[in-house]
Amino acid sequence: MHITIIGVGYVGLVSGTMLSEQGHKVDCIDINTEKIELLKSGKIPLYEPGLADYLENNIKSQRIRFFDSYFQINPNTEVVFITVDTPSDSLGNANLKNVYNAVSEVYERVNQDCLIVIKSTVPPGTAENIYNYLSNKGYNFDLGVNPEFLKQGSAVSDFLYPDRIIIGVKTKLARAKLEVIYKSFIDKNIPLIVTDTVTAEMIKYASNAFLATKVAFINEMAGLCELLGADIDLLANSMGMDHRIGKEFLKAGPGFGGSCFPKDLSALIRLAEDHNVKLQILNSVKESNYNHITNIAKKVEYVLNGVQNKKIAIWGLTFKSGTDDVRNSPAIDIAQLLVNNKAKITAYDPMGMDNARQVLKDIEYADNAIGAARDAEALLLLTEWKEFKNQDFASLKSIMAAPNVFDFRNLLDSELLLRYGYHVYSLGKKSIYKV
Repeated sequence: MHITIIGVGYVGLVSGTMLSEQGHKVDCIDINTEKIELLKSGKIPLYEPGLADYLENNIKSQRIRFFDSYFQINPNTEVVFITVDTPSDSLGNANLKNVYNAVSEVYERVNQDCLIVIKSTVPPGTAENIYNYLSNKGYNFDLGVNPEFLKQGSAVSDFLYPDRIIIGVKTKLARAKLEVIYKSFIDKNIPLIVTDTVTAEMIKYASNAFLATKVAFINEMAGLCELLGADIDLLANSMGMDHRIGKEFLKAGPGFGGSCFPKDLSALIRLAEDHNVKLQILNSVKESNYNHITNIAKKVEYVLNGVQNKKIAIWGLTFKSGTDDVRNSPAIDIAQLLVNNKAKITAYDPMGMDNARQVLKDIEYADNAIGAARDAEALLLLTEWKEFKNQDFASLKSIMAAPNVFDFRNLLDSELLLRYGYHVYSLGKKSIYKV
């Protein structure tokens, strides 16, 4: 099938590449010329494990192509996926300008038997509004919704082995076209959930809101465990063994972030408010995450008796490992809170340095983890990169000004660090140090 992807960001690039891997002919269009030229050369403008190899193979096989102009849309394309960003506005609403702009560019350039599919995360009712918008202009396009559930750092695997595929459609023809696209998955008995467009849009929002709730819940439990002397990791593992709960997203950390959870949570809350409904749980989740991030910075300040003019090392700036994305990263927020109180921050991240430099300008950046820790009075581990676990901590202590380690991912061996003479402050556990 001939497919066109509009918007070659994270979702568009992964979806386009992996759809071409399934044998479809895919054209990807984005008005960012620099990005398109980079992709044409087989290079990707983001970090996602395994994606570059699939992209290179499909470029060589001529199953995927990249264009920087809407004028290059093939009028005979059978399905167009809209995968543009839907950022939050100042009030937390989803800004749909990019979606409507993309649709406006498409409908004048393709045949009316083309199926337009919204893959961007949009508020429930958006597809129906777009359908009415096109109908009022005299266009009779079929419209569908096909939300994505890709996790950064494991997107290739998530695409190839999804838990389910959600399609929201208005007609049997739209369903048939999407079933052709996903035939190889259906043949493997991966569940295909067919519903109306509003429900499909709602499934995406509700899924992300629920996962954010799990993260906020376990972080609140971590705070209580810390006060009571309980162990959050043992608690979370034991809870997760209950199949009704599950282990996913039940790992204490510095808070949730990234391009999806904060944005989608705010958009869902605002959508409910527009219908005179207050989502009390989700409002509390948003507040809880904010407080958790703030309390982490306060904990560092308390232990160090203030941070003014004190050098602090930060390991990890991305919102999670396996990605270069620092959008809404708790690590960035924590660093900024400490900078606001006059701390001198030196940070290192294996993949997120370039992106971090664009948003966090008042700190120093080191070439490696050891360089960041040199002369530091405290080391904060904020992203769970494996390389941080494998450092030579016996030698590291000798180059630090004070042996304070704040492991906010519970990644390190606290007992080993204690033997080396560190003061260890974990999340949801008793702090340990030699008296």
